[in-house]
Amino acid sequence: MIAALLAWSTASATQINLTFTTPTGVNETASWEHTEMFRKEYGPVQNKKASAVYSVSVPSAVFDPVAAGFRVEASTCVEWSLKGKNDRYCERDVVLVPQDGAEPAQIDVTLKGKVKFQWTIRMTYTGAPPVPILETPPPEPPSDADPMEGGEAPAPEGDPG
Repeated sequence: MIAALLAWSTASATQINLTFTTPTGVNETASWEHTEMFRKEYGPVQNKKASAVYSVSVPSAVFDPVAAGFRVEASTCVEWSLKGKNDRYCERDVVLVPQDGAEPAQIDVTLKGKVKFQWTIRMTYTGAPPVPILETPPPEPPSDADPMEGGEAPAPEGDPG
């Protein structure tokens, strides 16, 4: 019984997939369980004037059954050294991550200062959603006679009126 449950949970694992790219040559991919936290450092990378290290952190993701995707908070920091001085910049973005096959959620960041940094994060998920996706019912068509828009409301049943 326990082995069957473990096999089912492994087979139905839902993965968050991330691609992190920069114009300076970083092009990395990663995948992890949606229930786990992800943290990865990329670098050091030489940017024309500075040496930089990028770090990406993503806490466990929460599935939104109405929007049919995972709400993901991605924190990205770049730490750089320029002429012996160190500095750091961090960015936090919340995105809805769709299932693989749909257009990925994308975060584009450009930091301009003494040194220009750019990065792109693209994310999708693979595997079955952890809960059923809720279909939004179509809106009801308007009725021809709305008693609240002018005219008289119908008399209650059993009222001689």
